[in-house]
Amino acid sequence: MNHKFIVIALIGLISPWAQASNPDPVLSPEQLALARQVHLGVLPCELGARIVISADPRTTGYFQLQWGPKQKYRMFPVITNTGSLRLEDQQAAMVWLQLADKSMLLNQKLGKRVADSCQSPVQRLFAQNQAKNPPPGLFAAPSDSLPRSASAR
Repeated sequence: MNHKFIVIALIGLISPWAQASNPDPVLSPEQLALARQVHLGVLPCELGARIVISADPRTTGYFQLQWGPKQKYRMFPVITNTGSLRLEDQQAAMVWLQLADKSMLLNQKLGKRVADSCQSPVQRLFAQNQAKNPPPGLFAAPSDSLPRSASAR
């Protein structure tokens, strides 16, 4: 009897079973709402890097993120208290943060950004608008409440 054939046949049977018994976690309505806000497509980043994000065709709310030719991650939205949109691939310890003006890819194991200043067209437009019309500083007083200088009196 050929034992190699039996082992290979058993591996073929176990693999689909393992996939079926380990389905994707069901996302909450809040996570699905976040998923609808993810910017898809090719996002150019600083230093010539680029990120490609697409909706995962297998599971609603999940995304495929590709950084470089070989780094591919399968991510899902995580609810945050900060208001930023956060996607995670927990197995790879990678995090995608999407802010209003830019996005970044973080490696949690290394504790550093691996891609920064990635922008979709919507984020680029927001950043350009902020540069032209910056919001007031956190500690800036309204202009009508500033004391006038002695020479202005």
